[in-house]
Amino acid sequence: MVGVGLWHDYLSLLVGSVMSEQAQFSFDFPGSDYQRIQILDAEISMVERAFSVAESDRYLQSFIDNTPWRHDEITIHGRTIPLPRLQAWCADKDAVLHYSGMSIKPLAWTDELLSIRERIAELSGLRFNGVLLNYYRDGFDSVGWHSDDEQEFGPDPVIASVSFGATREFVLKHRFKDDGKPVKCQLTHGSLLVMGKGTQTHWKHQLPKRKRVTTPRINLTFRNMVSLQTPVIPTGVGITPRIGKSTKS
Repeated sequence: MVGVGLWHDYLSLLVGSVMSEQAQFSFDFPGSDYQRIQILDAEISMVERAFSVAESDRYLQSFIDNTPWRHDEITIHGRTIPLPRLQAWCADKDAVLHYSGMSIKPLAWTDELLSIRERIAELSGLRFNGVLLNYYRDGFDSVGWHSDDEQEFGPDPVIASVSFGATREFVLKHRFKDDGKPVKCQLTHGSLLVMGKGTQTHWKHQLPKRKRVTTPRINLTFRNMVSLQTPVIPTGVGITPRIGKSTKS
């Protein structure tokens, strides 16, 4: 994709879903912290405190200090442009990323990433074989409009997004309805956002620049690569989020 801002869409080439059919989420869980975001043609939900403040503080600093961050570039119309964020890719064996003419072998899972992946499974029932780590150093780092709908993601991928650090605004707009207003939500320290059925096929999303944000944010987007053929959940089985285990401090 080309044009101003669209070069950010490289992100949607990175990882994918193994599911040929997505299971339905059940968001009706009385008394839980699981919030359904009202959105047309899609299912999105959020747990604001999937991780305690103490856990989130520790993860934020550890990922900043210990991750071998990449500062990649992308070429648009003959111009080479540095991406406005740092990134890293961790995944199961052989989960090589291919985008913009590059092939990136995965880093090994760390104990921290495995623990976070397990927390996601406890809360949602979802399991993933890869995670893209993004380091937004301040409000000038961003990602532009895109949908994670490429073929290697599968036909309707589910993505689990975990945030540590500065609260950032996450904005969605419908791909086919020009009269609809953007949907906005705040991704807070220790939150889990699950983009379920229909999100990538019907919506685009972005993390816009915010000059007033002066502190860093780490975002972990857990996904599945089709090539690994690792089942996430049995087809047709509904999921009832087990939110009673979410932590608070």
